[in-house]
Amino acid sequence: MNLARECLGNRSSLGGRCCRNSGRAQQGMALAILLWFIAALTILVSGVVVVAKVESRTAKAQMAMAKVAAAGDGAVLLYMETRAVRQASIEDEDANPLQDVFQVGELQVHVRAVPVGGLINLLKAPEDVLLQLFRYGAGVPDGRAQRLTASVVEWRQRKLEKRQMMHASDSFTRVQVLEDVMSAEGITRDVFERIRYLSYASMAGSGDVNIAVAPSEVLRVLAGGNASLYQDFLASQRQQKGAAGGGIMRVDARAISGSRAYQRSVWVKPGVIEGGGWYIYRRFSVHGVGSVEFNG
Repeated sequence: MNLARECLGNRSSLGGRCCRNSGRAQQGMALAILLWFIAALTILVSGVVVVAKVESRTAKAQMAMAKVAAAGDGAVLLYMETRAVRQASIEDEDANPLQDVFQVGELQVHVRAVPVGGLINLLKAPEDVLLQLFRYGAGVPDGRAQRLTASVVEWRQRKLEKRQMMHASDSFTRVQVLEDVMSAEGITRDVFERIRYLSYASMAGSGDVNIAVAPSEVLRVLAGGNASLYQDFLASQRQQKGAAGGGIMRVDARAISGSRAYQRSVWVKPGVIEGGGWYIYRRFSVHGVGSVEFNG
């Protein structure tokens, strides 16, 4: 009898220990699941915060660019309206009639006019100038620059043949769509973006670049890395006081909005009616730049 009771007592004690061990295991599993759930929530919240910050920065950048677009367009119109008067009355020998600064709302806008004569005409520029454009403007290696030059020459030959077939239609004397050059083999979007503000495309005029009205970026291309020649170009510009230039031109407007500088560029041309002023006929999207200063 005593032996039986002892056996039952041992079984009861063993069962109690098993239950306690099982309970501890379940508690440990529950704690692990809870910790995993907290970690997952932490990662999820962190991701949401990162996305929110990115979207906030994007929204701020878009707002800044919208402000520059509006102020830039306004400054361009102000520049064109006052251009002739300022050009006639300018006395400072170091002043440049192709540049000015305007206060438009809360933004100070730096404006620069670039007559087409101061840009490199892709449809008529000599091959050596095109080579310089790709070497020093697009910044590509010499071998690739030579291939791109040959490709553009072939592309413009096709344009010329088409013009002849159309009996020199007036549509070929206007400034062409510059993006069309990307149909030339090897001209990628990246290369195009690097030469976009250095060039234009038109069957009208010559292939020469007017040093007097060329922007500093084009002067650097023409100098071909020769610092002394570049300074000579700048000196020549100062002597001619940036000569007026006329007809179709691109006008660049730069301003600081938020914490960085942006540029808005537009193409303008004289009104159809004589004395009818100027009007914007094409706008470029706002993009970031290193500084509001155009020279340097």
